Amino acid sequence: MIKIKKNFLSSKDYKDLFKIISGNQFPYYAMPYQTKHTKTKNKQEHLLQHILMSGEQINSDWFRKIVIPFALELKLEKMIYARLNLTINQNKAHASSWHTDFKVTKEEKSRAVTAIYYFNTCNGATEIKGHKKIKSLKNQMIIFPSKLPHRAIQQTDTTFRWVLNFGYISR
Repeated sequence: MIKIKKNFLSSKDYKDLFKIISGNQFPYYAMPYQTKHTKTKNKQEHLLQHILMSGEQINSDWFRKIVIPFALELKLEKMIYARLNLTINQNKAHASSWHTDFKVTKEEKSRAVTAIYYFNTCNGATEIKGHKKIKSLKNQMIIFPSKLPHRAIQQTDTTFRWVLNFGYISR
């Protein structure tokens, strides 16, 4: 089941976090792909990314400041990964490859969840296979079973699109 939660964070938390991740002191790193485990010939499938957590290991000093406000709202048992994605307008709504974000054990498969949070409103979207596109709306979170293939649709109406992506095991 896909859940869409508008106004996920309080206005204050949203403003504080957006100021951090959109400021000129926050580091992003060039990634030559959007979907690491899926081969693609799409030369436009790249982005800037900040990996906060990968493989249940904290990778960034920013982890607590950025992730804790979300973790307090999500019903999670353990977090697998958290990463900030920054896409830059390329004047065409490129779609990433269909993918799932992480692998889990058989025991955890039924409780594996992907959560995608949008920091800004734009015409970019997330498409979940077999479902309609979900538009990027400021302070909105979408939550769905990790086994569902999905893909990102790049924006064309704003310079940047900021997205926070989580993978976790729900309680």
